Amino acid sequence: MINKRVGELIRKIRKDHKVSMTDLALALETTQPRLSRVETGEQDISIRFIEQFCDYFDIPLDEFFKQLSESYEEEHLIESQLMNRIHSLSEKQKINLFAFLNSLKEEA
Repeated sequence: MINKRVGELIRKIRKDHKVSMTDLALALETTQPRLSRVETGEQDISIRFIEQFCDYFDIPLDEFFKQLSESYEEEHLIESQLMNRIHSLSEKQKINLFAFLNSLKEEA
């Protein structure tokens, strides 16, 4: 789970700076396939890798982790708000919501 969050942030920062995956991999002395696995959360990430990444983009390490923390808090805030709304529904509304959510799953 943490690898996925870190990878998503790495991808966001890289794209925000308009740096290709190939160029970043070269600068970090890794391969493009490994960087791809990092960005998708499939590759374990060392603190040294994060440090090199932050150095490349001139981002203080604490700022990187602050951004990571903020994204985590945002996601959990939405989940918390959804749960509060669900708890306030009547049983009939919960059944209808469940049916609606199942219909979305089938379309995807």
